[in-house]
Amino acid sequence: MARVVRTPPYLLILFVCLFALASVLAVVFYLRNDENVKAIAAQTKRAGNLAKDVDAKDGQVAVLVEKITGRQGRDATGDLAIQQADQALRLKHAGEFATLGLAAGIEGLNTKIEGHLKHIAELQKQKAAADGAAKAAEGTIAKLKQDNDQEAQAHGQTVTALTNKHKGQLDAKDAERTKSLAAKDATITKLNDDLAVATGKIDAKAEEVSQRDGRIKSLLKIIADLKNPGGKIGDLVIRQPDGTVSQIVQDKPICYISLGEKDGVKPDFPFAVYSSQTGIPKDGKPKAKVLVVRVGRTTSECRILESSRDDPVMPGDLIANVVFNPARQFHFVVEGEFDLYGEGRTDPLANRRVIQLIKSIGGAVDDEISVMTDFVVMGAEPPRPPAPAPDASLDAQKRYRQKLSEYEHYKYVKETANTLQIPILNTNRFLAFTGFIPKKQLSD
Repeated sequence: MARVVRTPPYLLILFVCLFALASVLAVVFYLRNDENVKAIAAQTKRAGNLAKDVDAKDGQVAVLVEKITGRQGRDATGDLAIQQADQALRLKHAGEFATLGLAAGIEGLNTKIEGHLKHIAELQKQKAAADGAAKAAEGTIAKLKQDNDQEAQAHGQTVTALTNKHKGQLDAKDAERTKSLAAKDATITKLNDDLAVATGKIDAKAEEVSQRDGRIKSLLKIIADLKNPGGKIGDLVIRQPDGTVSQIVQDKPICYISLGEKDGVKPDFPFAVYSSQTGIPKDGKPKAKVLVVRVGRTTSECRILESSRDDPVMPGDLIANVVFNPARQFHFVVEGEFDLYGEGRTDPLANRRVIQLIKSIGGAVDDEISVMTDFVVMGAEPPRPPAPAPDASLDAQKRYRQKLSEYEHYKYVKETANTLQIPILNTNRFLAFTGFIPKKQLSD
């Protein structure tokens, strides 16, 4: 018996599967559709609530705009409100409230206005009180004026009575004063006669003083001649060398001189350098200047200053400084003001600088000229001051006497130096004969 093979029902199975899948999808779609419907309903409800909130905000905005602008309807917009609020907060008296907002600004201004109103009320109250006081004062003044007029009238009557009473006494006093003036004139006449006699005696004494001064000058000249029998020996002393240049350091501005510690030389001593062939000229102008930097026992190292390439410093050249003298101390008198820097004007400190230099090299500076004076260093002659007007102030007269005293003392020193044949060094000769190079930084 033949075996029958049955084919499985694939189509039926596929159909069943598809039907089941469609049923599942239908259920899923239904469920999701229901959720979407609920979500849409919720969104619609929220939109309605937002619309209500917007309407409420629009109402609030409209109220705020109306309060700011005072307008309603289409003319009342938020931009207009913002613009007007900004303009109000930029006004002169709203500046301090600009960062607080319009409402706070209005409240602050209102507070200030209330304070001002209270202050005005207080001022008005004070003014009313002042007006009352002024009215009372006017009454007092009127009363005082009335009393013063009465007192003035009584005082006038008293003065008239006293004038009449003392008129005779005044006439007597006038007569007595006239008599006294006559006696005073007689006394003045006698005093003038006595003054004339005294003036004659003074003139005679002045003549005696003049003759005595002449004799003193003659005696001083005799002393000078006895002191310097060979003439102006001071000029010869100036032109005597103190030592020589002993050695030159090649290619360096350095030299060595024949003076050292045993001669009293110290660092910073200046010396003028002269040729051994020509000697020291009368004007003292050197070929170079040197400054001592180191001192040995018998020699000193110097730095060469202001030398000439055409006439260099050579071994055997002479060195000199009018102040320096190892044997004895020279005495100087310094007078006048000096232009040490060639600026065309005198320096008020230059006189002190000259004195300081002389003392630093070992010289002595005296206050007054005498027979002991070796050299006189004279600066510019002070001008003779013009006499002040008769009605000039006491200060002007005092300044005049001081300037006149300086001028007369300068002339006296110069005249005495010439009489005693004391060498006079002006600024240029002093700088030349000492080898000194003045510097601004010289200590005061």
